[in-house]
Amino acid sequence: MKRVTIFSVLLVIMLSGCDDGPKSGRGFTLPDGDMDRGRAVFVERGVTPATLLVMLNS
Repeated sequence: MKRVTIFSVLLVIMLSGCDDGPKSGRGFTLPDGDMDRGRAVFVERGVTPATLLVMLNS
């Protein structure tokens, strides 16, 4: 009986973490985009693959 109680409490604790709150990633989708327009912005601002690597590594 003691094991069942402990298991039940642990199960409730674990399931309480499965929340669809406002910061939940469930249902997350990226907005539709236009690749050509995005590419034009990168070219216009002078962003190169090397610039992106520097930004990611900093």
